[in-house]
Amino acid sequence: MYAADNSWHVRLPLHPESVGNSAEAAWSQRPTFDYIVLLTQRYYSAVAGNFPIPETELARELSVLVQQLDFLLKSTYLLCDRYWELEKGRPDTWPSIQQAMFAIDVYAVSFYYLGHRAQAILRGNSVRLPHVPKYKMTKGVTEVRNNILEHPDVDSFVSISGHSIHSVWGPQVRPNRDGRPWSPNGTSWMFVDARELIEQVQESVQAAYESIQRKP
Repeated sequence: MYAADNSWHVRLPLHPESVGNSAEAAWSQRPTFDYIVLLTQRYYSAVAGNFPIPETELARELSVLVQQLDFLLKSTYLLCDRYWELEKGRPDTWPSIQQAMFAIDVYAVSFYYLGHRAQAILRGNSVRLPHVPKYKMTKGVTEVRNNILEHPDVDSFVSISGHSIHSVWGPQVRPNRDGRPWSPNGTSWMFVDARELIEQVQESVQAAYESIQRKP
Protein backbone atom coordinates (compact mmCIF):
# COMPACT_ATOMS: atom_id res chain seq x y z
CA MET A 1 0.00 0.00 0.00
CA TYR A 2 1.06 3.58 -0.55
CA ALA A 3 1.89 5.61 2.52
CA ALA A 4 -0.60 8.28 3.55
CA ASP A 5 2.07 10.98 3.54
CA ASN A 6 4.09 12.68 0.81
CA SER A 7 6.14 9.61 -0.06
CA TRP A 8 3.96 8.94 -3.10
CA HIS A 9 4.77 11.74 -5.53
CA VAL A 10 2.52 10.80 -8.42
CA ARG A 11 -0.40 13.07 -7.70
CA LEU A 12 0.09 15.22 -10.79
CA PRO A 13 1.11 12.93 -13.65
CA LEU A 14 0.28 15.71 -16.09
CA HIS A 15 2.24 18.93 -16.14
CA PRO A 16 -0.02 21.65 -14.66
CA GLU A 17 1.11 24.13 -17.31
CA SER A 18 -0.08 24.03 -20.91
CA VAL A 19 2.15 22.35 -23.46
CA GLY A 20 4.00 24.96 -25.46
CA ASN A 21 4.77 24.90 -29.17
CA SER A 22 8.29 23.68 -28.49
CA ALA A 23 6.86 20.45 -27.07
CA GLU A 24 5.39 19.59 -30.46
CA ALA A 25 8.87 18.49 -31.46
CA ALA A 26 8.18 15.36 -29.41
CA TRP A 27 5.74 14.17 -32.08
CA SER A 28 6.53 16.27 -35.15
CA GLN A 29 8.42 13.40 -36.82
CA ARG A 30 6.30 10.61 -35.36
CA PRO A 31 2.94 9.09 -36.33
CA THR A 32 -0.11 10.84 -34.87
CA PHE A 33 -3.88 10.67 -35.25
CA ASP A 34 -4.07 14.30 -36.40
CA TYR A 35 -5.53 13.54 -39.82
CA ILE A 36 -7.80 10.76 -38.52
CA VAL A 37 -9.26 13.15 -35.93
CA LEU A 38 -10.43 15.42 -38.75
CA LEU A 39 -11.47 12.46 -40.88
CA THR A 40 -13.67 10.84 -38.22
CA GLN A 41 -15.30 14.19 -37.46
CA ARG A 42 -16.19 14.58 -41.14
CA TYR A 43 -17.42 11.00 -41.27
CA TYR A 44 -19.63 11.53 -38.22
CA SER A 45 -21.08 14.70 -39.75
CA ALA A 46 -21.89 12.75 -42.92
CA VAL A 47 -23.56 9.95 -40.94
CA ALA A 48 -25.55 12.11 -38.49
CA GLY A 49 -29.10 12.68 -39.67
CA ASN A 50 -28.73 10.32 -42.62
CA PHE A 51 -28.51 6.95 -40.84
CA PRO A 52 -30.23 5.31 -37.83
CA ILE A 53 -29.33 6.36 -34.29
CA PRO A 54 -27.19 3.27 -33.43
CA GLU A 55 -24.90 3.90 -36.40
CA THR A 56 -24.80 7.61 -35.69
CA GLU A 57 -23.87 7.13 -32.04
CA LEU A 58 -21.12 4.67 -32.91
CA ALA A 59 -19.70 7.10 -35.45
CA ARG A 60 -19.68 9.77 -32.76
CA GLU A 61 -17.99 7.43 -30.28
CA LEU A 62 -15.34 6.57 -32.85
CA SER A 63 -14.60 10.27 -33.35
CA VAL A 64 -14.15 10.77 -29.60
CA LEU A 65 -12.01 7.65 -29.25
CA VAL A 66 -9.65 8.84 -31.95
CA GLN A 67 -9.20 12.17 -30.16
CA GLN A 68 -8.44 10.31 -26.93
CA LEU A 69 -5.96 8.03 -28.69
CA ASP A 70 -4.21 11.06 -30.15
CA PHE A 71 -3.93 12.63 -26.69
CA LEU A 72 -2.55 9.43 -25.17
CA LEU A 73 0.00 8.91 -27.93
CA LYS A 74 1.29 12.50 -27.92
CA SER A 75 1.45 12.56 -24.12
CA THR A 76 3.47 9.35 -24.16
CA TYR A 77 5.87 10.78 -26.76
CA LEU A 78 6.43 13.77 -24.50
CA LEU A 79 6.85 11.74 -21.33
CA CYS A 80 9.22 9.24 -22.93
CA ASP A 81 11.45 12.08 -24.11
CA ARG A 82 11.44 13.48 -20.58
CA TYR A 83 12.27 10.03 -19.24
CA TRP A 84 15.40 9.78 -21.40
CA GLU A 85 16.48 13.28 -20.34
CA LEU A 86 16.25 12.16 -16.73
CA GLU A 87 18.11 8.93 -17.49
CA LYS A 88 20.94 10.97 -19.01
CA GLY A 89 21.31 12.92 -15.79
CA ARG A 90 19.50 16.08 -16.86
CA PRO A 91 16.93 16.37 -14.08
CA ASP A 92 14.05 18.79 -14.33
CA THR A 93 11.59 20.05 -11.75
CA TRP A 94 8.98 17.77 -13.30
CA PRO A 95 8.62 14.88 -13.53
CA SER A 96 10.71 12.47 -11.55
CA ILE A 97 11.54 9.16 -13.22
CA GLN A 98 8.91 7.50 -11.02
CA GLN A 99 6.27 10.04 -12.04
CA ALA A 100 7.15 9.66 -15.70
CA MET A 101 6.96 5.87 -15.58
CA PHE A 102 3.66 5.93 -13.70
CA ALA A 103 2.07 8.22 -16.28
CA ILE A 104 3.60 6.37 -19.24
CA ASP A 105 2.18 3.09 -17.99
CA VAL A 106 -1.28 4.60 -17.47
CA TYR A 107 -1.29 6.15 -20.94
CA ALA A 108 0.05 3.02 -22.65
CA VAL A 109 -2.47 0.67 -21.05
CA SER A 110 -5.30 3.11 -21.81
CA PHE A 111 -4.09 3.35 -25.41
CA TYR A 112 -4.47 -0.38 -25.96
CA TYR A 113 -7.93 -0.55 -24.41
CA LEU A 114 -9.25 2.44 -26.36
CA GLY A 115 -7.53 1.26 -29.53
CA HIS A 116 -9.25 -2.09 -29.20
CA ARG A 117 -12.62 -0.42 -28.68
CA ALA A 118 -12.15 1.76 -31.76
CA GLN A 119 -11.35 -1.32 -33.82
CA ALA A 120 -14.35 -3.21 -32.43
CA ILE A 121 -16.58 -0.38 -33.67
CA LEU A 122 -14.99 -0.51 -37.13
CA ARG A 123 -15.30 -4.29 -37.26
CA GLY A 124 -19.02 -3.96 -36.47
CA ASN A 125 -19.95 -7.33 -35.02
CA SER A 126 -23.47 -6.23 -34.08
CA VAL A 127 -23.91 -2.85 -35.78
CA ARG A 128 -21.90 -2.00 -38.87
CA LEU A 129 -20.91 1.58 -39.53
CA PRO A 130 -22.21 2.86 -42.85
CA HIS A 131 -19.92 2.24 -45.83
CA VAL A 132 -17.05 0.93 -43.68
CA PRO A 133 -15.37 -1.94 -45.54
CA LYS A 134 -14.57 -5.23 -43.82
CA TYR A 135 -12.12 -4.32 -41.08
CA LYS A 136 -9.14 -6.46 -40.08
CA MET A 137 -8.00 -5.94 -36.49
CA THR A 138 -4.36 -4.97 -36.16
CA LYS A 139 -2.08 -7.60 -34.66
CA GLY A 140 -0.26 -5.36 -32.18
CA VAL A 141 -3.18 -3.71 -30.36
CA THR A 142 -5.30 -6.86 -30.46
CA GLU A 143 -2.66 -9.19 -29.04
CA VAL A 144 -1.63 -6.82 -26.25
CA ARG A 145 -5.18 -6.07 -25.19
CA ASN A 146 -6.33 -9.70 -25.36
CA ASN A 147 -3.27 -11.72 -24.34
CA ILE A 148 -1.32 -9.39 -22.07
CA LEU A 149 -3.88 -7.07 -20.47
CA GLU A 150 -7.29 -8.74 -20.52
CA HIS A 151 -6.60 -12.49 -20.64
CA PRO A 152 -2.96 -13.07 -19.66
CA ASP A 153 -1.58 -16.58 -19.59
CA VAL A 154 -0.45 -17.30 -16.04
CA ASP A 155 2.41 -19.39 -17.38
CA SER A 156 3.96 -16.36 -19.10
CA PHE A 157 4.45 -14.50 -15.80
CA VAL A 158 2.98 -11.23 -17.05
CA SER A 159 4.08 -8.60 -14.58
CA ILE A 160 2.70 -5.22 -13.56
CA SER A 161 5.78 -4.30 -11.58
CA GLY A 162 8.37 -3.96 -14.32
CA HIS A 163 8.68 -1.63 -17.26
CA SER A 164 10.57 -1.35 -20.51
CA ILE A 165 11.08 1.71 -22.70
CA HIS A 166 12.86 1.71 -26.04
CA SER A 167 14.18 4.96 -27.46
CA VAL A 168 12.45 4.31 -30.80
CA TRP A 169 9.68 1.78 -30.16
CA GLY A 170 8.41 3.43 -26.96
CA PRO A 171 7.07 1.71 -23.85
CA GLN A 172 6.38 -2.00 -23.61
CA VAL A 173 3.22 -2.88 -21.74
CA ARG A 174 3.45 -5.50 -19.00
CA PRO A 175 6.90 -6.90 -19.85
CA ASN A 176 7.34 -10.58 -19.16
CA ARG A 177 9.65 -12.01 -16.55
CA ASP A 178 10.47 -15.23 -18.39
CA GLY A 179 13.75 -14.08 -19.88
CA ARG A 180 12.60 -13.85 -23.48
CA PRO A 181 14.54 -11.23 -25.47
CA TRP A 182 12.94 -7.99 -26.58
CA SER A 183 11.70 -8.09 -30.12
CA PRO A 184 11.43 -5.31 -32.73
CA ASN A 185 8.43 -6.95 -34.38
CA GLY A 186 5.86 -4.78 -32.57
CA THR A 187 4.92 -7.17 -29.78
CA SER A 188 3.65 -4.76 -27.11
CA TRP A 189 5.89 -1.86 -28.14
CA MET A 190 3.45 1.02 -28.13
CA PHE A 191 4.86 3.27 -30.86
CA VAL A 192 5.16 0.38 -33.32
CA ASP A 193 1.63 -0.75 -32.57
CA ALA A 194 0.38 2.83 -32.82
CA ARG A 195 1.74 3.21 -36.35
CA GLU A 196 0.02 0.00 -37.40
CA LEU A 197 -3.26 1.13 -35.82
CA ILE A 198 -3.12 4.58 -37.42
CA GLU A 199 -2.58 3.14 -40.90
CA GLN A 200 -5.39 0.60 -40.56
CA VAL A 201 -7.97 2.99 -39.09
CA GLN A 202 -7.17 5.73 -41.57
CA GLU A 203 -7.54 3.40 -44.53
CA SER A 204 -10.91 2.14 -43.30
CA VAL A 205 -12.46 5.50 -42.37
CA GLN A 206 -11.10 7.18 -45.50
CA ALA A 207 -12.77 4.55 -47.67
CA ALA A 208 -16.06 4.91 -45.79
CA TYR A 209 -16.09 8.69 -45.98
CA GLU A 210 -15.27 8.75 -49.69
CA SER A 211 -18.00 6.18 -50.34
CA ILE A 212 -20.60 8.31 -48.54
CA GLN A 213 -19.48 11.37 -50.48
CA ARG A 214 -20.00 9.53 -53.78
CA LYS A 215 -23.50 8.42 -52.79
CA PRO A 216 -26.13 10.45 -54.73
